[in-house]
Order: sequence, then C-alpha cells, then structure tokens
Amino acid sequence: MKEKLEKEYASKYNPDPDPSDPFATFEPPNLKLKKKSSHLFMKGKQKWERFYFFTTDGALMLERPEQDPEVALKLDGALASLVDVDDRRYVFQIVSKTQTKPMYLQAENQRSCEEWIATVHNIATDRQELTVSTQMAAVDESDRAVGAVKEERMKVRNWIDEQMKKAAVEVAPETKKRLAAEPERVNPFRAEAAAATKGEVQFSQAFTVRFLGSTEVGKSQGVGVVYETMRRVLHARAVHGVFKMVESKMVISTVGVKLFDPSTQEVRTNFRLKDISFCAAHTENPRLLGFITKSAAGAKHACHVFETDKIAKEICESVSCAMQIAFEDFVHHRQLATASRVGLPPVQPLPPGPPQQPLPPSEPQQSRTKKGGSKKSKSSKKGKGACGGDSLQQQPATRRGQIDASAAQNSWSG
Repeated sequence: MKEKLEKEYASKYNPDPDPSDPFATFEPPNLKLKKKSSHLFMKGKQKWERFYFFTTDGALMLERPEQDPEVALKLDGALASLVDVDDRRYVFQIVSKTQTKPMYLQAENQRSCEEWIATVHNIATDRQELTVSTQMAAVDESDRAVGAVKEERMKVRNWIDEQMKKAAVEVAPETKKRLAAEPERVNPFRAEAAAATKGEVQFSQAFTVRFLGSTEVGKSQGVGVVYETMRRVLHARAVHGVFKMVESKMVISTVGVKLFDPSTQEVRTNFRLKDISFCAAHTENPRLLGFITKSAAGAKHACHVFETDKIAKEICESVSCAMQIAFEDFVHHRQLATASRVGLPPVQPLPPGPPQQPLPPSEPQQSRTKKGGSKKSKSSKKGKGACGGDSLQQQPATRRGQIDASAAQNSWSG
C-alpha cells in the first residue's frame, strides 16, 4: 500500500515527471516559442532571488514585487546555454552584447529550462533578420529619395530655362510705355503682412538638445501636465528599452523655435511662437525641458520633452524673451498699419514732459446788472467745466491710431 501511494503521488513532488509513470502527464518542450514568461531564480551578488520574467520587443523584462517592469537584458545577438552548478539544477546563462557579465537564471524544471533557451535563440535570430531587412529597406528608401531629388532638380532646371526663354522675348514699345505709365499697385490693408515677411530677426539663441518623446495632452497649460508627460515618456523608454537619443540644435528666435540637424544643418521641425502655449523645466532634474504646442486647427495640443546639457530653465527664459520681443514688434506693426489706413503719420511714443503745476484758484466773477449778464456767467461756468484744467487732468491723453495692447495680443496669439 505504501509503495502504491508513493508511485501515485511521485509526480506531485518531483519537478520533472517520469515518462514511464502511468499517473504522470509528460509534455515535451516547445522549442518554437518566441515569447515566454514564468518565475525564475536570478543569481545576485550574495543570494538567488525569485522574480517574474517575460519577453517583449526583443528584450527580457524583469518585474519586481510592487514595482514597474524594467529591462533586464537586451536579446539582440544574445546566446543562452546550460550551466553546471553544484547545488542547483536547471541553471542556464544568457550572454548579451550590451553586458560584459552573463546573467545566471534557474528554471523550475527541465522543460521550462529548455523552452527558455530556445526562446532566447529564436528572438535573437529574428532580431538579426529584422536588422538586416531594415538596413536593406533603408538603403532602398535612400536610393528612391536620391532619385526623387534628382528628378525634382531636373524639373526646376527645365522650368528656369523656360522662364528665361520667355523673358528673352522682346517686348513691344507700346507695352513698355503702358507698363511704365501705370503706377505701382499697393494694397494698404496688407501692410501688416508685408512687415511680417521681411524676415528680420531681433533675437536669436542656440542650444544643444536631445529629443526624448512627445504625446498628446488634454490641456494647453500647466506644470503638472508637463511633469506627467515627462514621467510617461521616460517610463515608456525604459519599458521598451529605447536608450538612443537624437541630438539636435535648437534655435530660438522671434520667428519661432527650429530644430536643426547638427551635421547637415537641415531643418527637422519648426514651431511657431504663437503655437507654443506653455514651457517649463523640471525642478528635480534641471536638464529636462517640456513645452506644449497646439495644432494648426487649435483643437489638439501636444507636449514635447527634451534633454539638454545646460540648465533647461535658460531655454524657457529664452522662449519667454523671444515671445515678448515678437509681441512688441507685432503691436508696433499693427499701429503702423492702422495709421496708414487712416491717413495719419506714424504714432510715436509721447516724450516725458515736465511735471504739471497746479492751477491758481480763479477769482470769483462779479455779478452784472445788465441784461444778459446772467447768461454770460452761466456760459463761462459751462465752458470751464468742459475745457478747464481740472477736467484735462482727469482725462487720459490718447491719439488716433493707437491700438490696445490686450486686443493686439489676442489677435497675435489667435
């Protein structure tokens, strides 16, 4: 009876069931897996600890108790093999290109150990094939882009040749006289646009930044919105194992914020100043910067996160200074455009004058006995109330053609 019970319950105590045991369920390992997850023992500096491991996006993820998953190892070009340990079974090691020391793991049974080794091998092979195919696709895309650029340049050259041929045709003398007699057509209502297209840059500063990521947000302003976007972007980069950052040259001017390629000096992206609604730097990490922009329609907002070698607060101050200068220039052009439409000379700021002296008290008027004297006294009092010195001191000095700064700011930001 004792031997029968031992045979019946042997599969519940042994991690690897015996294939000859009729009560045991034996399943061969699946060597074609490309995803695997289970609890494994990981060798630390002093002891073995049990954690939950899983694979995703070509990386081995480690999940500690009550913590977010983290990247334990990148499996690009990784190798897995069995290792003999004196006091433990089912131990295997993973050697990766990104780490100098191998990682030692222990599975719960022989089947799980063989499946983990096969899964690491399959992922490494697929990642290598994907890298080769991606490189080939990039080469093909580059060839197509070069061909398209050459074709576009050829079209531009042909168009220039055609325009030069048309310009070389002799113009009739009557046409020349008519064109010379006609005055130049000027649209006074486009004075503002003409002043804005001059391209004059009154402020410009350059910084070296690295783009971390961007995401759509529901609000256009708020330090909490920027901080939450920074946390989400950094967490996503850690989970997916994205450690490479693209370095760019950020130029802040009164025209906008542009990102240039440091090697080719090509413009990668451009943000207009009136589309930037908020900018803030992180308090704990002074190198992190984030600013919120709105779309062309104004219905959606996105927050962009960057990292800089300098203090990010300097970039925020530079953006604020550029906005202030651009707004003042915008108000000035609006005043000039309004003055030209009305037909007045350009409005100049009022020079500071001497302090006004208090008026001497007026002498009381003598009563007159002639006919009509009371009416004259009333008219003189009425004139003093309408144009007297006291009333002039109370009314603010204004000129025709001046624009309210708040109204101009609303139109500029809109």
